[in-house]
This record gives sequence, structure tokens and C-alpha cells, in this order.
Amino acid sequence: DISGSAEIGIGSFIGAHAYIGPETKIGNGCIINAQSTLGHDSQLGAYSQIGPSVCVSGNVTIGESVFIGAGAIFNNGSSEAPLVVADQVHIGMGCHITASIQNAGVRIIPKPNFIAVK
Repeated sequence: DISGSAEIGIGSFIGAHAYIGPETKIGNGCIINAQSTLGHDSQLGAYSQIGPSVCVSGNVTIGESVFIGAGAIFNNGSSEAPLVVADQVHIGMGCHITASIQNAGVRIIPKPNFIAVK
């Protein structure tokens, strides 16, 4: 579902069952994979990629060339203080982002689950 007030850049791809909220702006050449949500009043910079089943809540600003792995979750920002992700950040699958990421090029990798095999 794509809101009528959303703006989608040239060459961007939106996968099946994705939701794009009102007043959302998507840059050129972005990928939003299946079953992902990009909430109201959010922005996705050019050439960024959102993996499957990612939930970006409202008032989140994501920079250019950002990669977000499957299942990541972003807390809400606010109109006065959006949650911001700098350019060229890589966020691993399953991360829960609760605060802004100010430094460009940072890699956020979740602590892996440990599975014992006997």
C-alpha cells in the first residue's frame, strides 16, 4: 500500500506487501523489499536499500546509500526531532535502532544468536 501523498524517486523498487506511509519521501534508485514498512513523514535517501520485513516507524530520516538488513526495527522519531541515520551506514538484520546514528559509514551488527549443536 502506497499513500497518495508519498513521493517516490526515479528507478526505485517497492516489493510486494510493502507499506509506504503518508508524506514519505523516497530518493532515486532505492529498494524497499517485500513486507517492509516506511512510516509517515519519513525519508529514504537515494540508493538506499531496506531488506524484507523491516519496520521504519514515523519521522525517521535515512541517509543516502544506507543498507538495512532483514527484520530491522526503528523507533519513532518526532516532527521536532526525527530519528536520523547518516549516509553509508550498514545496519545488520534484526537490529533494533532506538536512537540516531550520526556517523557516516558506521556498521551496526547485532550480537549473533548462539546455537549449540551436539
